[in-house]
Amino acid sequence: MASPIPKDVLEILKSDDFMKQCCLCGKKPCQFHHNLLFGGKAVNEAWAILPICKEHHDQANNINMRRLLDWVILNRGTDEDLKRFSKVMNYCSRRTFLNRYFGKFSPRNLQVIFQTKQHEAFCNS
Repeated sequence: MASPIPKDVLEILKSDDFMKQCCLCGKKPCQFHHNLLFGGKAVNEAWAILPICKEHHDQANNINMRRLLDWVILNRGTDEDLKRFSKVMNYCSRRTFLNRYFGKFSPRNLQVIFQTKQHEAFCNS
């Protein structure tokens, strides 16, 4: 279980339009998902937390879903953000790899990818 989100970060999340619906399918309500672990703990920074519906939250540990969620957070974080957590894995390199795999990140691209037949592959593998 993730530690509680600090009030200042929670305020940022609540004011961000990106956080108002599931970033994968657009459903409401959504839950905050801590997608980055560091030192065995969830990273409580706005860029590392994603809004996802319960259905997708339940699938967050699926390897394909994890790859997609990583793509989102690694593109939300700055190079400086990623470098602070790049001790075992180089997150800047991981972002480059995932951008080649999924294409240039944008919330619109994310919705398009998830509305295709690839959605089934992400959810069922």
